[in-house]
Amino acid sequence: MSNAPDQQSEPGKPDQPGSTLEVTVLSPRHPDPVPFSFPNAMTVGEAAQIVADAFGYAPGTPTFKNAAGEVLDRGKPLRGEHVRDGDVLEFVDVGGGV
Repeated sequence: MSNAPDQQSEPGKPDQPGSTLEVTVLSPRHPDPVPFSFPNAMTVGEAAQIVADAFGYAPGTPTFKNAAGEVLDRGKPLRGEHVRDGDVLEFVDVGGGV
């Protein structure tokens, strides 16, 4: 057993600062779900902008919806919005541009 800190969050365990989140993102313009990895301290807005850039979306106000259909607050960290490893998020634009 190693004493090195785990750099990957594990399903079912609380995420630690500095760990990453492995999520799947659904996009209205892309038929297949796409996996992404983000630091869990990254804000929802920063992560959504990475997805927007990867998918080639025009500038806007991107964010995510969780499985419960709740729009995540762009200004909060992913872990603050209860995003966990393995979550499926829907890419949306709160400005209506997606």
